[in-house]
Amino acid sequence: MAIARPIRVLGLLALGLWGFFLYHLFGAAPKVHRGPGDTLEKMDRDPNLDYTGEPEGVLWRADKTYAPGAQGTSRINATLLALVRNDELEGMVSAMKDLERTWNSKFNYPWTFFNEVPFSEEFKRQTQAVTKAECRYELIPKEHWEIPSWIDKELFEESGRILKENEIQYGNMASYHQMCRWNSGLFYKHPALADTQYYWRVEPKVHFFCDVDYDVFRYMADNNKTYGFTINLYDAPASIPTLWPETIKFIAQHPEYMHDNNAIEWLRDSARRPSHNIKANGYSTCHFWSNFEIADMSFWRSQAYEDYFNHLDRAGGFFYERWGDAPVHSIALGLFEDSSKIHCSHLFPNVLLRHLVLENQLKNMASAFEERIEKACKDHEIPGAIVIAGDRDGKFKYSKAFGVRSLKDPSKHDPLKLDATMWIASCSKLVTTVAIMQLVECGHLKLDDDVYGILPELKDLDILTGFNEAGQPTLIKNHKSITLRHLLTHSSGLSYSFNPLVKKYQVYQGADIKLGGTDPVNVKYLHPLLFSPGDAWEYSGGLDWAGLMVERISGDTLNAYFEKNIWGPLGIKDFTFYPESNPEVLAKLTDMSARVGGINKFGSAADPNAKVVYSDDRAWPLDSKHNHGGGGLFGSPVEYFKLLKSICANDGKVLKPSTVGDMFKPQLTTAARESLMAMLSIKEVNDAMGGLPLGTKRDWGLGGLMLMEDLPSGRKKGSMSWGGYPNLLWFIDMTTGMCGIYGSQIIPPGMMLIGAISWRGWVKEGLKPTNQISSPIPRPRQTSNTRPNDITLHPPNPHIIPPHPPIHARAPDLPPTNHYIRNRVPSLLEHHNFLPAITAQIPDPHAHIIAPAHRYTLALPTVRHAIDSACVAVKAPDRLCRAHVPVENGPVTAAGEKSRIRGGDAQG
Repeated sequence: MAIARPIRVLGLLALGLWGFFLYHLFGAAPKVHRGPGDTLEKMDRDPNLDYTGEPEGVLWRADKTYAPGAQGTSRINATLLALVRNDELEGMVSAMKDLERTWNSKFNYPWTFFNEVPFSEEFKRQTQAVTKAECRYELIPKEHWEIPSWIDKELFEESGRILKENEIQYGNMASYHQMCRWNSGLFYKHPALADTQYYWRVEPKVHFFCDVDYDVFRYMADNNKTYGFTINLYDAPASIPTLWPETIKFIAQHPEYMHDNNAIEWLRDSARRPSHNIKANGYSTCHFWSNFEIADMSFWRSQAYEDYFNHLDRAGGFFYERWGDAPVHSIALGLFEDSSKIHCSHLFPNVLLRHLVLENQLKNMASAFEERIEKACKDHEIPGAIVIAGDRDGKFKYSKAFGVRSLKDPSKHDPLKLDATMWIASCSKLVTTVAIMQLVECGHLKLDDDVYGILPELKDLDILTGFNEAGQPTLIKNHKSITLRHLLTHSSGLSYSFNPLVKKYQVYQGADIKLGGTDPVNVKYLHPLLFSPGDAWEYSGGLDWAGLMVERISGDTLNAYFEKNIWGPLGIKDFTFYPESNPEVLAKLTDMSARVGGINKFGSAADPNAKVVYSDDRAWPLDSKHNHGGGGLFGSPVEYFKLLKSICANDGKVLKPSTVGDMFKPQLTTAARESLMAMLSIKEVNDAMGGLPLGTKRDWGLGGLMLMEDLPSGRKKGSMSWGGYPNLLWFIDMTTGMCGIYGSQIIPPGMMLIGAISWRGWVKEGLKPTNQISSPIPRPRQTSNTRPNDITLHPPNPHIIPPHPPIHARAPDLPPTNHYIRNRVPSLLEHHNFLPAITAQIPDPHAHIIAPAHRYTLALPTVRHAIDSACVAVKAPDRLCRAHVPVENGPVTAAGEKSRIRGGDAQG
């Protein structure tokens, strides 16, 4: 039966469309410039978590021909090479033990050690004891190590000062420049390597985890590979501004050296990091990190590379700038070598390494931060400070006290101790929020119910719009109810006396307008509203009223409630609303200081950069008899950190995981959020509220100010922070798993040093379990169940409010322990770093970890000068292997110029 023409036409059209669809689905993708090993495909998954075997091709296995000193050995002319100092013996022995255990004990390749001074007999004894292979101990010739005669010493010193001012790491250290030059173009000229072709660079403190059962040098030779690399990074453009221009000059003089299959487009890439390309004058700054290279020295000995190195050497950039061997090697390979001969050392897919270099980098950067704080103390920008930060898993913690406890007697040095106590002021609000949310969990409160049944004082409050000509307040009726959510988010219409209208009203009423807890909450903060609840944002005593709700529901003072339900479960000591009655708190109390210049109209420091002096104004009375949940607590920042960590870890000790998740959700209405952003557009207000860049999107959560966009400094969207009047600041970043607190005692608020602190994230790219929620809030870990499952709330005082029945609530059992981070295979990268950088805006460089077999690229956020830590997951037969790589650019020691910094290149 014939098919009708319309049906035939439609059928042909359908086939054509189907073919068109298949072409676009499986057809060639648009061409993207690729460098050696560069990959962009399959970015929706992590191919490095796939199982894999050994590389394809002929593999040389260990046999008797690889025995030490064997006749007719199968070893080729290769060596394990290390530039190492005598004082790095322990780290070198550790690295040797790992590589010997996993590989070299089977193949017995010789070790060649280089130093600019003779090796000690102890160094030789301990290193030789680790291996059956030959060990060679070589002295670097002076002409290879010393600063060449054509370098102007004064210009070098001046360049070093400029590099340091521009925060180029190691830029002013002569030994680092010497090391970079030697690694770039002189090491392979040493007579001891004259008959050696291949080398595997091994650094102190490197760890190898997976067994390798074939000769990697033979694999390089058999597969005609010139260079194997492990990690691909971006350099600091300011360290190499003329390296590419000098390279272009050289290419113009020697176009014959350019290989037809070069990788120049990779070197010139401007799409992925345009700012780097611009600052480096045409170079992407992407390079192979030479710390882990396995290479054929025939390339370095070629005429092309020899001429290139000599050209660069005479240009002086190894000393006048900070040209490292990593970018120099990378550029030369990318221009003068067949890119098919450049391969990621994941071509040895079960070679697994860990480099502990960045521990020293982190110490160095932390040292720069500490120097800034110490200088501020010395210059009386601040009297002292306590800084504490850590990650949710307890793997990292930083804590240190700076400066002095008091400026009362300048002749008496009274150092501030880490366990010092302080008036934490509005940091109290987070604690009160936790208490309130416990009552919400138990069903005694609901966030969106009005509060009038418990706080009848707030019912029927009018809205203050101004004052008439006679000086009398002008009031209008409020037709909206105040809810608990309004109180917790400063959108109730209430305000502190910082607001000029409220201040004028309190003066009109004859009320005490001084800061302090001399009056009870329902007297101190009882005044008309400034707007209808939910219609705007105004910092207020809402949390003070919320604390009063806790007292009235529980029948306890807020002090007692905190002790039973928060301090106790978390093991927190020395926190109180009554410092004068608590000898432990009083004995360690930090004196108050005041910034010269007074306050501005916004209540913050008129001159945030002025000096500080001792002040006998404690701002909050030590003999207060009232529990102000919004600002009355005294205690130690060290102890307060325990609460921050509990929330960040979501460990279930004081709040359910779901409750913590709710706290880290934006809470404001559109109108209230716009009001908040308008207030934050005022520089003085913004400085007093954390000092983030003006215009940064924010909202309010249940507990603090929420960041609503990622920042270049590393702070993530959804992180929460707040502070206290005498210049305290806490933060919790649930995405990076970091939290911390900066504590000081300086009035008024608005200190620029706090605004300059950028809390770097402890970024953890963990593998999500199948049951993990998409929220960044972590699931609870194993706890000691110190939070009692039974919370007994005492009957309220019937003389305060109409009585409620006695309350006995059964808290739900905590969810079972979830060890998913430990038990599941980690992902490719684990980058962790806390660094309180002294610059609020730091461009965030990225590294690229590249695996050729699966062709993918993964960007890794890094700190200002280095990748702090990366995990390189490499595949081995029948298992997944993982290496934790804190990648190092080198130990910085007190020896200064005598210290040689390790590493092929310090990352910018």
